Amino acid sequence: MESQAKEENIEQEQNTTKKKKVKVSKVIKITWKVLEKIIMIAIIFISAVIVTQNVTDNEKAFLGFRIFRVQTGSMIPVYNVGDVILVKETDLSKIAVGDDVTYWGTSGVMNGKLVTHRVIDVKEDDGKKVFYTQGVANNAPDPVVYGENINGVVQGKLHIITGICSLLTNQYILYL
Repeated sequence: MESQAKEENIEQEQNTTKKKKVKVSKVIKITWKVLEKIIMIAIIFISAVIVTQNVTDNEKAFLGFRIFRVQTGSMIPVYNVGDVILVKETDLSKIAVGDDVTYWGTSGVMNGKLVTHRVIDVKEDDGKKVFYTQGVANNAPDPVVYGENINGVVQGKLHIITGICSLLTNQYILYL
């Protein structure tokens, strides 16, 4: 009798263990499917932003977002050369000192180039917003930036995209 009770006990424990494993397996599968969907949505979003920028020559943003790659060291250590940044169109009244903005340069060596620098002062001139910016690593401020030249405020670095771009532009990767 006792050995039969022990065997039944062992069998119940084994069934309980199997049920727990099945539940854990289901949770892992569901979690994986959710992650797959999130990654797919992110890829579609980033692709749409890039295509919109390329087709419109940076004139239009996709849902207010643009993606840029840092070309100079003027913002080191905040952004390194090669970092990919996400920029969101922002109402000019919400841009404040300390924000990093991307804008079209209009004078000197910056003329016609996209620049990402930090806002160091904001003023009004004849009812229009005027921004004073400077690269974190630069010793001198930039020429005045008018609101109509601002593309948006940097939302952050896209670390994974930066890594992919670094791999794709690395001349030694072809040897692997």
